Amino acid sequence: MASLGDALTSPAKLAFAGYVILVYKGAICGVSLCRFLVVAALFIVVQVMHDDWGRILLNRWAYAIAARRKWPKD
Repeated sequence: MASLGDALTSPAKLAFAGYVILVYKGAICGVSLCRFLVVAALFIVVQVMHDDWGRILLNRWAYAIAARRKWPKD
């Protein structure tokens, strides 16, 4: 349950939610539907790349470093 809360409140998702609210309230002027959809699609692509590719790559890199240094030492 704790990881669900972290996933829903990641900084990138909160920034996107803030963008949506600002556009809805009219605080950001000149945002057409097309521009909004481009920003939403860009956010989704970056989020998927981070979750499904970047995190896996970074974890492999960290595990390789830990294995070379023989961490954790028992």
